[in-house]
Order: sequence, then C-alpha cells, then structure tokens
Amino acid sequence: SALGIPLILFLTIQIIALYVLAPDVISPNLGTVLLTYAAKLSPSLFVAGIMILVALVLRRGGLALVMGIVLFFAMSIIPNYAGYLAYTADSPLPLQIVSVISPEIVLMDYYSIRSALGLTAAGLWTPAFSEVLIVMGISYAIIASLFFLGYYYFTKRLGI
Repeated sequence: SALGIPLILFLTIQIIALYVLAPDVISPNLGTVLLTYAAKLSPSLFVAGIMILVALVLRRGGLALVMGIVLFFAMSIIPNYAGYLAYTADSPLPLQIVSVISPEIVLMDYYSIRSALGLTAAGLWTPAFSEVLIVMGISYAIIASLFFLGYYYFTKRLGI
C-alpha cells in the first residue's frame, strides 16, 4: 500500500491536470493516455518489486537501493542494445523479449513513434493492438508475481 496509493494519487492528479489543460485531446483518447501511463509505469514497478525482494532476503536496505539504482539505469540502456541487436540479426525477437519488462517499446512500435524518431530497429516489428495488450498483461503478471513473492516471504518470515 505504501507504493500503490501514492502511484494512484500521482496518476489521478496527472490525468486531471492533462484534462484541465487539453480536454479536447484527452477526452477522445483517454484509453491511449491510460495505456501510455501503464506502459511507462511498468519498469518502475518492476524495479520496485526487485528491490523489495532483495531487501527482504538480504536484510540490507542500502544494498537493495544500490541494486535498484543500477537496475533502473540498466533498464534504460538495455532497450537500445536490444534494438541494435534486432537490427543486426534482422529479427524482432530481442525487442519482443525486452518489451516484456519495458512495454513502452511495444507501445511505441504500435504507434510508429520509434520509426518517426529514426531509431535503428524501427520497422522490424509492427505489433498489433492485441500484441500490445498481451505484452502489457505479461509485464504486469511478472510484477504482480514479484510483489506476491515479497508478500509471501514477508508473511512466512514473521510467521503471520
């Protein structure tokens, strides 16, 4: 709850602020805005789940924080290398694997934003909307399992 409630408040405030600033753009595209927020939030929740598990298992909050920072920066670099690998191998498989952890890649490829930005592997993979939803579902299933493992480990450790 210490992670979920602030995130819900943050998203609600941002969506309301966007609606106040541009109601004619947000109203017809509310689903796209929510999907974009969900895709951008997934990597942060993944890192938070890993940090919680590391802190619970190792009983070292500082070490978990350092690992979380390193993982967060690694997750911002890995999609670029996956794009280069996909381009050199002429296969979208590296992008598909990385998009499970960072679903903003599949969303950007669906809306052709990566090809408009001139990124290297643009055009290799043009996912359908159903693929976007499947990747988002798998991503959030992984995140939910990380948090469930943390909860399970915490309750067994305390004997609750």
